[in-house]
Amino acid sequence: MDDMPPPTDEELAPIKAKKTRISVTQEHSREPSPTLDPPESMLMGCPHGTSRDLHDGPIHGPQISAERMGGGGLRIFDSIAREWGLSPAEQIGLLRVPEDTFTAWMKVAKTGQDVAVDEATLERLGQLMRIWRELAVLLPSSHAGWIQRPNNAPLFCGKPALELMLANPAGLAAVLAHLLGWSGGWS
Repeated sequence: MDDMPPPTDEELAPIKAKKTRISVTQEHSREPSPTLDPPESMLMGCPHGTSRDLHDGPIHGPQISAERMGGGGLRIFDSIAREWGLSPAEQIGLLRVPEDTFTAWMKVAKTGQDVAVDEATLERLGQLMRIWRELAVLLPSSHAGWIQRPNNAPLFCGKPALELMLANPAGLAAVLAHLLGWSGGWS
């Protein structure tokens, strides 16, 4: 899996758009607009913008097919998996697909082609990308090993986050919620 080409700019566009949207929000005034800003109670503790900035709503522009998202998502996931030091078995476990399906998808994705993946897998790929992004923001110099290290937060009971993500179908969502809470000051 090490010979997979890096994700294309088009595949990274949603992540780059999210970063751009946040940096633009940081630059403009905090004076509320009665028609655009939500009530103060919805700011969720974010010092740089509104809760709308945290929502991964639709990106304006051409629609991307599910097949295109699948191929791009798998290529990005491969990069994340290498950065996190995940074994093939751990990658298969995180995506919750049969080994032969995973192998076939990755073989096609490595060629840069589109891959038709199911909606549940797209959701898990999205959660894994958001976990990676949150860790990169929260722990810029040490995020790669965070999921492998024992964690004393109550959610993890002294075990690594990866263990929860692999053991429970809702584990990805729980880890993502933990990180979003941590970045928003709620944990």
